Amino acid sequence: MVAPFDLARARLETRGCNELIHFNNAGAALPPAPVADALYGYLREEELQGGYEVMDRRSAELEHFYTAGARLLNCTPGEIAFADSATRAWNAAFYALDLRPGERILAGSAEYGSNLVALLHRAKCRGVEIVWVPDDEHGQIDVAALEKLIDPRVKLICLTQVPSGNGLVNPAAAVGRIARGAGIPLLLDACQALGQLPVDVQQIGCDLLCGTGRKFLRGPRGSGLLYVRRALLERLEPAELNHHAADLLSTETTGCAPTPGASNAGSAAAPASSPWGWPSTMPWGGASRSSPSASGVWRLNCAGSSPPSTA
Repeated sequence: MVAPFDLARARLETRGCNELIHFNNAGAALPPAPVADALYGYLREEELQGGYEVMDRRSAELEHFYTAGARLLNCTPGEIAFADSATRAWNAAFYALDLRPGERILAGSAEYGSNLVALLHRAKCRGVEIVWVPDDEHGQIDVAALEKLIDPRVKLICLTQVPSGNGLVNPAAAVGRIARGAGIPLLLDACQALGQLPVDVQQIGCDLLCGTGRKFLRGPRGSGLLYVRRALLERLEPAELNHHAADLLSTETTGCAPTPGASNAGSAAAPASSPWGWPSTMPWGGASRSSPSASGVWRLNCAGSSPPSTA
C-alpha cells in the first residue's frame, strides 16, 4: 500500500519552493532540505577529515544504500548495485549480455535516446537485429503484437516504463509476464517511474532494471541504481572490470563470483564470499563508496523523507 503524499511537508522541506515554481522534475527535481543538508555535511567532513577517513567512519550509512534500494524495489540487497546514473546502469546491464549475430532484441517505440544509441551500436558491432514492437491504439506497447514476435532468436526485451517526454505509462507487468513465460530477460528502464509509481520487480517480473535518484525520488545528481535478478547473474559478463569488482589473484588471473551489490571487500549488504562484477564501486565508472551520492543522502529518499509522488 502506498502511503499518502504529504504535500505540506514536501513544500516545507523544499527551500527552492520559496523562490520559484519548478516543473522540471523529469530532468532533476529540487532536493528536499534533508538531502541537500546531508550532501553539504558529508562534503564538509571530507574537507576537514579526508575522503577515505569519512568513508570508513560512515561505512554503515553508505552500505545502507543497498538495503534502501532493495526495499524500494522489493528485492534483496545483493541484487542492487550503485551507479552514477540510470544510463550508466542500463548500459552496464545491456553490454553484459552475450548477444550474438542474428539474435534479436524486441524494443518499444518509447525507448530513451541513450538506450537507442546503445541498441544501434550493438546492432552495428555485433550483428544483432533490433525489432520494434508496434504501439496499440492508446500509444502503449502492443502486448499482443509483442507476444507474436517471440521466437527462438529473441534474446532480450527492452521497455521504458514511462518515457521522459509525455504521460505514457507502458504495461510493464504485462510485458514481464510474456518475458518470463518465454524465458527471455526483460530490461526495464524505470527512470521516470521511480517515485511516481510503485515499482515492484517481483510483480513486474523484470530481470534487469535501472533508475536514478535525481528525478522523482528527489535524491542528488550522480546517484542511480541497477537491479539484477539473482538467477540471471551467471549469464552476464561485465564489459569492464577493475580491482573493486574482482580479486587480483596473480598477474595472470582474477577471481570473481556473482552478486550485483558486492564490493570485493564485502559488506553487510553483500558478503565477501560473492564479489562479482557488480560492486558498490561499479567497474563501468560509477561513483565509489566514498561519494556522498552513495551515502545516507539517498537513504533519506528511499526511507520516505518527502517522498515525491504524482500518482
